[in-house]
Amino acid sequence: MPADQRGRGLADEIALARREHPSRGSRHLGLARALVEELPCTLDHLATGTTSEWTATVMARETAVLEPDDRRQVDAELAGRLPEMTPRQVERAAGARAQALDAAAVVRRRARAVAERRVSLRPQPDAMASLTGLVPMEQGSPPGRCCGATQRPARPRATPVASASSWPTSSSSG
Repeated sequence: MPADQRGRGLADEIALARREHPSRGSRHLGLARALVEELPCTLDHLATGTTSEWTATVMARETAVLEPDDRRQVDAELAGRLPEMTPRQVERAAGARAQALDAAAVVRRRARAVAERRVSLRPQPDAMASLTGLVPMEQGSPPGRCCGATQRPARPRATPVASASSWPTSSSSG
């Protein structure tokens, strides 16, 4: 088999084996490659069961902007604490180390994320719709504040209805 054809379709095979969508197979393959090539300590923890697949995914995602050597450095630095860390703690610690090692790469990642912002509208049962937005925090905060999304409701059932009623008009008024 020609070298350029080896591994072709592997992501589809992974997805089929895991009974998931082909795009998820591609993500799993990317994670596997990152773990084997650049995150060996995280791979060891995953193999021994001292960390979860999701925690390994978070580590890979947060260090993805770094050069391979920097990525290995973050992996080695967090290896001793990884079994006791939650995914959120890994996200914060790996993100902070990435920022410290290559701030410019983190800035480029944020710029790319802003360029890929989007809003989607999906139909839901009972003639309802689900509006989802992936936007920079400074753009997402004003609509959230106008309908109380950042406040903890005193009456858990009443506040979401009131917020949902005021949101379309208050967020579109500028």
